[in-house]
Amino acid sequence: MAKLPGDDMTVASLWGTEKDFAQRSAAATPNSLLRDIVADASRGLGPRSLMTPTPAPTQRGPSAPPAVVPTFREWAFSRLGVDWPEARAKAYYETRRTAGEDVGPVVPQSAVGSVPRGGWVDPPKLSPPPGIDILDRLLDHADRLDRAERAKNGGRW
Repeated sequence: MAKLPGDDMTVASLWGTEKDFAQRSAAATPNSLLRDIVADASRGLGPRSLMTPTPAPTQRGPSAPPAVVPTFREWAFSRLGVDWPEARAKAYYETRRTAGEDVGPVVPQSAVGSVPRGGWVDPPKLSPPPGIDILDRLLDHADRLDRAERAKNGGRW
């Protein structure tokens, strides 16, 4: 690559040599930005949201148990003082949230049937997915067609 006439500017000539790297970088970036970058890196790769600020980690080691996320019905009762069914409370929450109103820092979750809200819950029993019997019949039929075609061709495909 040819050097253009008058192109004698380098990074070293711009910054000079009287400052070391730490002094130059401190002059280029404020300490608050570096603190924010370190705090973000310390938090890990968990999901972040623009709506709810994540508190800075205060201690190392075992963390406190996660806060219980309310159901929509519990949210409506604590926020509005009404005892609505889950579907109505969820619809109201979504309407207010999409209208841009402040609905609180915690996003409620739907209640799951009769699953208790705390403690041990037995996992659901494993079973074949619905419709697997239909798929088995389709594959058996395809195998029969393949065998019939192979027999017709003398054992060759």
